[in-house]
Amino acid sequence: MLDHVTANVGDLEQAKRFYAQALAPLGYSLQMEFEGGAGFAAGEGMADFWLGSSHERGATHVAFAAADRASVDAE
Repeated sequence: MLDHVTANVGDLEQAKRFYAQALAPLGYSLQMEFEGGAGFAAGEGMADFWLGSSHERGATHVAFAAADRASVDAE
């Protein structure tokens, strides 16, 4: 299961405006902002779609959720 996704963007302010409008019909809104990033969530939940503007972090970051560490380490 996906936990969260981060898209690295060149223009954070423009991307915030675009995604605020594009995600609104899905119930998402801007929930958190910090220098170089912003998080969107559906309702009042924890943000699961993030925007970033750090070239060092790569173009995209995807995180998966696991029940526990043993599940991650299992072969």
